[in-house]
Amino acid sequence: MSKSIAPRLKFAIGPIAAAMLLCACGGGTGGLTTQTIPALGQPAAEQPVALTRPSSDQVQKLPSALLPLKQARAEQSLKRYLLNQGGKPATHKIAGADLDGDGKAEALVYLEGEDWCVDTGCTLLIMRDGSTGYDMISLVKRVKLPIGIAPKTSLGWRDILVKTGQVGGNKLVALKFNGSGYPGNASTQIATVPKLTELPEIAIRPTRTAFQSTTPSTDNTDLIAGQN
Repeated sequence: MSKSIAPRLKFAIGPIAAAMLLCACGGGTGGLTTQTIPALGQPAAEQPVALTRPSSDQVQKLPSALLPLKQARAEQSLKRYLLNQGGKPATHKIAGADLDGDGKAEALVYLEGEDWCVDTGCTLLIMRDGSTGYDMISLVKRVKLPIGIAPKTSLGWRDILVKTGQVGGNKLVALKFNGSGYPGNASTQIATVPKLTELPEIAIRPTRTAFQSTTPSTDNTDLIAGQN
């Protein structure tokens, strides 16, 4: 090969080798990585699909629990119960509320008197209409008025909100159905603060007789206020 041709071959080989080197780097698995772009409207496979959760205002709304009860039948059943307890004198307030959702009112009876009250509250009877009258479901001690029926349920029965405690130290508690009845002592229950979507209907107030109406009561201030 002549000396005049050699420099021109060296000059030509340089760009060709450079091009081959770039191709080798770009096509090999150890070089530059590639990313597959998903089709429009389709999420990438590695991205989780967000689940839609209900907003805070999507809460199941139960019908009013406050229903009229069979007044004469309930009063007669209460009289029979008091006689069986030795005829202890008592004054009482009574109201009806559908606690188990069957469309019929259970009787809530608040007993007051020396034999039924202590410094932390008085006695609440919860009775259900049966074949011979209203039968006892639960007796709850140390309950203070007012008595509220919550929209929440436990094992299919409405929670009952009451106050309990020493003077100046009242707490609001939820009496929850446990499968056989409601707890027997309100003062042993944990204090609760209902959400705005869980405010109760007031069944029995301290300053008047039983509230018996199919119209829900919206005045809950005497139940949820004044807690310490």
